[in-house]
Amino acid sequence: MTSNISFSSRIKRVKLKTKSKTKSEFTNFYLIQELANDQHPIYAMQFSLDGSYLAVAGGGSGLIRVWKVVTDSSFMPTDLESNGPPRMAAIFESDPYLVLEGHADDVVDLSWSKNNFLLSASMDKTVRLWHHSRNDCLGVFQHGDFVTSVSFHPKDDRLFISGSLDCRIRLWSIEERQVKAWNELPPGHFVTAVAFTSDGKIALAGSSTGVCLLFESDVSACLYF
Repeated sequence: MTSNISFSSRIKRVKLKTKSKTKSEFTNFYLIQELANDQHPIYAMQFSLDGSYLAVAGGGSGLIRVWKVVTDSSFMPTDLESNGPPRMAAIFESDPYLVLEGHADDVVDLSWSKNNFLLSASMDKTVRLWHHSRNDCLGVFQHGDFVTSVSFHPKDDRLFISGSLDCRIRLWSIEERQVKAWNELPPGHFVTAVAFTSDGKIALAGSSTGVCLLFESDVSACLYF
């Protein structure tokens, strides 16, 4: 088990210059659409990696709604005027493609895999596994406290990491339905975010104290931290 942990932080101030845009620099239409969420707050939104779906989840119901992205040009406005006011166009189909039920509390994070599997992290102390082709849950992964963050491994759909308020980051095997490895942050460092680097060689965990921890991982060794 190896880890690279740094509790030091460095702040760099950057001065930004502002520039006003002329009217000709704006596009002549824009995409805007409201998605129904039963008046509940939205805590997580994630596009699938192929850009075909948008998963939306939040508080109040534990539901996850999946919208299909519009690709049909008939949804786009055809009477665009170069000097006219901005026009509106649909981005998603009007009704959700899927409504996923199963969580008993708020869903706070989502993660898509390269093969369109979806993970959802919830305050009901579970992570659930879904796929865009089905509306039933494919697996439940139980935790000891609220699950604040979840992330698929970028190279292998069979693996994911999760972060929890019990200060632990866990590597899960979906096939085996169990934890393959875990690492515990120092006391009081509740895990609030987890992610992999794009090559999957580094796992990152963010804590409630503002600290970011980096863990080396080895795919050939089942990503033992």
